[in-house]
Amino acid sequence: MKLRSLENTVLLTCFCLTSSVAALYAADEPERFGYPEALAAAVRQVAPIYPEKVRRLAIESNVAIDAYVNTEGSVYSTIIVWGDPKLVDAAENAAKQWKFKPFMENGHPIRGIARLMFQMKPQSSNTASR
Repeated sequence: MKLRSLENTVLLTCFCLTSSVAALYAADEPERFGYPEALAAAVRQVAPIYPEKVRRLAIESNVAIDAYVNTEGSVYSTIIVWGDPKLVDAAENAAKQWKFKPFMENGHPIRGIARLMFQMKPQSSNTASR
């Protein structure tokens, strides 16, 4: 009987710790902003440079990047969401150079995750999708 009680106590403790960590993580998660909001907040947009070594393959692809933006509006991290693997590095390098007006909540700057979309084409200039 004592062993069962000890097991229950350990399980309850693990559950409480896990729940607390999950709640802290969720509270600290940056707010997500879609592509239209990201474009509206962008003060500097950098277009990706189509990779020369891929040009002869004439690959076209849309590339989505999640840019993690700090409270000053600078990108501090990125995650590739989707796109052709041969083109995602160029889009990611461009996304890291974007600058934003700080995202605001209740009059205070907050961290955000801005979804950026790039149209990668070898023949034309590569810009963020419109």
